[in-house]
Amino acid sequence: MLSRVEPAERYPQCLCLSPTYELALQTGKVIEQMGKFHPELKLAYAVRGNKLERGQKISEHIVIGTPGTVLDWCAKLKFIDPKKIKVFVLDEADVMIATQGHQDQSIRIQRMLPRNCQMLLFSATFEDSVWKFAQKVVPDPNIIKLKREEETLDTIKQYYVLCNNRDEKFQALCNLYGAITIAQAMIFCHVSSSGGPARGGAALEGVPAPPFSPLLFSAEEDQVPCVARKEWFVKMQHSFILVS
Repeated sequence: MLSRVEPAERYPQCLCLSPTYELALQTGKVIEQMGKFHPELKLAYAVRGNKLERGQKISEHIVIGTPGTVLDWCAKLKFIDPKKIKVFVLDEADVMIATQGHQDQSIRIQRMLPRNCQMLLFSATFEDSVWKFAQKVVPDPNIIKLKREEETLDTIKQYYVLCNNRDEKFQALCNLYGAITIAQAMIFCHVSSSGGPARGGAALEGVPAPPFSPLLFSAEEDQVPCVARKEWFVKMQHSFILVS
């Protein structure tokens, strides 16, 4: 995207869709870091909480956002002229498909773009559902795929333990923690409520395990989640962190 931007043209030229608010901010930070030697390049975030006055036109060259907000900015609020977009990037396509509404919104945005717009689609997996979605968004694509053996690093070992219920899951965690020296670890729970019982059980075993959930942050803090959450992690000095 950075290579395709014409700095003298003060309007959005590149558009990147991310499935979540947090991922959009992460992608934007990477672009800002890569483009720090080109201060004339400007970036805008089309995410919740970033409100513009009706009738305003965006002058930033690159726009990164979530499908719903980007669609509003293009079709409803007219902040972006989609006919001037040169590069359209669809990130985490497999997540887009799994998230209700994102697939249709992404296709609607794509149909507003000019025919000569370059389309880029990235996906961690490339199953049939992703391929069908890709065919709708990126016609006649050039495909770059990793070999199956290149998808994981040799230095990372992966194991799993079969458990029949949540009690067995917790006991398996206790067994692992008792048998292996672990400095720090994260336990990913399926839903936020899972953190409660697990946290209580971990406390009984003498293992400090504070929960980490979007519920920890108020609406105001959610406007700057990267800062708030980074500070929260820095302050944590526990063996386990429960993430929901």
